[in-house]
Amino acid sequence: MTIKDHYLSIISGKQHGTLPFTVKTFLFAVSCIYRLMLRLRSLIYQVGLKKKRSLNVPVISVGNITTGGTGKTPFIEYIATYIKGKGINVVILSRGYGARTKENETFNDEHLMLTENLKNIPNLMGSDRFKTGNMAIEEYKANCLLLDDGFQHIRLNRQLDIVLISALNPFGYENILPRGFLREPLKNLNRADMFVITHTDLCTEEELKTIQERLNKINNQIPVIRSIHQPLHIKDFKNDTTLPMEWLNKKRVYAFCAIGNPDSFSRLLQLNSASVIKFKIFEDHYFYEKEDLAEVIKEAEQMGAEAVVTTQKDKVKVLKIVTNNELHAHSIPLCVINIAIKITEGRETAEKIIDKTLATEQVDRLKTEG
Repeated sequence: MTIKDHYLSIISGKQHGTLPFTVKTFLFAVSCIYRLMLRLRSLIYQVGLKKKRSLNVPVISVGNITTGGTGKTPFIEYIATYIKGKGINVVILSRGYGARTKENETFNDEHLMLTENLKNIPNLMGSDRFKTGNMAIEEYKANCLLLDDGFQHIRLNRQLDIVLISALNPFGYENILPRGFLREPLKNLNRADMFVITHTDLCTEEELKTIQERLNKINNQIPVIRSIHQPLHIKDFKNDTTLPMEWLNKKRVYAFCAIGNPDSFSRLLQLNSASVIKFKIFEDHYFYEKEDLAEVIKEAEQMGAEAVVTTQKDKVKVLKIVTNNELHAHSIPLCVINIAIKITEGRETAEKIIDKTLATEQVDRLKTEG
């Protein structure tokens, strides 16, 4: 059992006794300090010591209130494609958490994945979203901006705040970091304009109703949308061969990932009847070295795996560290499951709200000028 496993077991309440109680007490004390820091930051803006900034185009934020694993990246892809389809120049503004610089290129896993999937939509990284927003307007003629992971970025005003809630752990064990997974108090969800529950196919209808009722108690003025991560197909990224999802059926696979919610990937494999002989988890946003991939492949071959399977977020990082020749040096298939967000309930409502946000005289003017 790893340190992370012990940590999760303690904060989730699965471990009992003197030591877990002591650890939880310490973590709670630290979370109180963090809560105080959040409150002080909020007060600084409320009293005007720091000013919120505004950009002269509509800004749509996509974020969450818990750490990792809610599906921000595929949802950003979904909404960016929708807006682009309306003839609007949209640019994504990413915080660039955990970014790495290599050969004068700065990137992280979300940036790599969005760049691969959205080749005609710019994605700018930087902690100062006001600065990168102005750059997007000036250099890319953007008339709509998407804040990736923007719910906690209170410095920049926005016209629409979309908050994603994972059905697998919707309320972060009810505590703020590090005692739980909440990035801020749940009551702050009253700032949101739309809730999107993700991974709804991985829990029961009764659980979903409980989540929705809780969200309505916090903020009953906004819609609650439901979505799933729909698997599209499998690709062997050594030779770019596309395979149907049925290919996984009863296949002995070695799976690995470094994502915020590895349980969602594990369940996806189970739902598609894969026979997972090992599921290796790396730290979220982990950047692989060549030795990591070599160890995974060696172990998979020794265990008699028929394929090594990972997520697209992991694939784009793997391709940053290996050459084509190195990939083809291994006989075992190296596969990625490509997924997309599918709204299963409330799609019309969501699109109406997005359309209303975009329906301004300025957007119309900029579309005409563009």
